[in-house]
Amino acid sequence: MAQYQLRQYSLLFILLASTLFLTTPILAADDASDRPGPLEGHAMVYDIANQRAIMYGGTGEEWQANSDTWSYEFATNQWTKHNPVQSPYANMFHEMVYDPDLEQTVFTYGRSTIYQSINLWSFDYSTDTWSGVNHNSGPAVRSSHSVYYDTENKKIILYGGMVETASGGVISNDTWVFDTTENQWTEMNPETSMEERYGHSMVYDTASGTGLLMGGNRLDTNEKSNEVWSYDYSENSWTKLTTTNDPPVRYWHSSAYDSTNQQMVIFGGSGSGKGLGDTWILDCNSLEWEEVTGDGPSARALGTMVYDPVSNSMLLYGGLASTGLSDEAWLFDMDNKTWELLPWGTYEAEAPEEETPVSFPL
Repeated sequence: MAQYQLRQYSLLFILLASTLFLTTPILAADDASDRPGPLEGHAMVYDIANQRAIMYGGTGEEWQANSDTWSYEFATNQWTKHNPVQSPYANMFHEMVYDPDLEQTVFTYGRSTIYQSINLWSFDYSTDTWSGVNHNSGPAVRSSHSVYYDTENKKIILYGGMVETASGGVISNDTWVFDTTENQWTEMNPETSMEERYGHSMVYDTASGTGLLMGGNRLDTNEKSNEVWSYDYSENSWTKLTTTNDPPVRYWHSSAYDSTNQQMVIFGGSGSGKGLGDTWILDCNSLEWEEVTGDGPSARALGTMVYDPVSNSMLLYGGLASTGLSDEAWLFDMDNKTWELLPWGTYEAEAPEEETPVSFPL
């Protein structure tokens, strides 16, 4: 564990994100009402039942967290802004997973500009409803962690991140499991684990039935990683994988899993003192990396990416680029391995519902 004073930790966290990339003001589009505005530190998942992406939160203009919920329909290139009666408070650097059994999106922790949220929330697209999830005492409040949903064991797996406590900040290497049927957190304490880190990514590999973790950074040594580790829930064990043709070290990159071809795709992030704009594909069977060449998004970190199995493509949104916060949406075609900058598309906003007090304790 690496520990720091709370104020120093919080200040470093914001400064690291801004100074690595930001050289000019926010990059905004001509009509910001057409889709979500410039964002970093947001989260997005793919809703299998409704065949669309669900996006929540993030840091936008004036570096303020927001509590906006958006959905994106791949077939029509349409964004919809949702107005649920209640939602999690404004958060950034949080994580989300999609639970295909409950057909709901689950939000896990995050960082607020006012205070840290300590709750789990679930979003039901069919009813346009966010609901607080009651659970036992679980992981400490954190941000820049990573999570995935283990479909075989019906568990949410959480690892690492930047933890804030009353006495200071901690970079963590703890592993937690959330049982979605019992609403119970369990700290796993595996015998073998990697060094503490934040800004890493995780996906669930259907080929092996394990989670795959890539990259990350340590705040005390500023040591970045390009390692790939797998987590086997049934064995409660982390294993460092031997991969070939490895990409450069990075953290705060975007990643998603191609369930059709059993591949993990990563894009961008922050490397050794510079922003990255490269695309790499890991074959989860051969464990060989392949770099994708050709035109694509500019270097950026803190964007988010999801996979759409219907179109066999990845959607990348936002991030902190050299030109500032981005509101670009890019589509990566897994068949042709090419990037396409999406046009604005269509937009609709749901009518706001009357606000009511949040019933779930915060």
